[in-house]
Amino acid sequence: MKVSIPKNDSASFSTEKKVTKNPDEKRLQNFIETKMVQKKGIYTNYRNYPPQKEVATGHEMLSESSGLWLEHLARTHQNRKFVDF
Repeated sequence: MKVSIPKNDSASFSTEKKVTKNPDEKRLQNFIETKMVQKKGIYTNYRNYPPQKEVATGHEMLSESSGLWLEHLARTHQNRKFVDF
């Protein structure tokens, strides 16, 4: 399936204001992007604990985590990363 990037300015997609990130936010986003986000999803936990049967406690991927990451990308106007993910 081919996805095309809208030609409109990304500001038209959201009413959220762009916020300048402080150094801690930049480090956090870098950690998430380099250690947690993978082509197949996003890990719920950085450490690889033994899995438990009832709840996700380890190095697993859940659709809810991917949804939160996509929402972050949309709210921060990172359209290319949104489409790529």
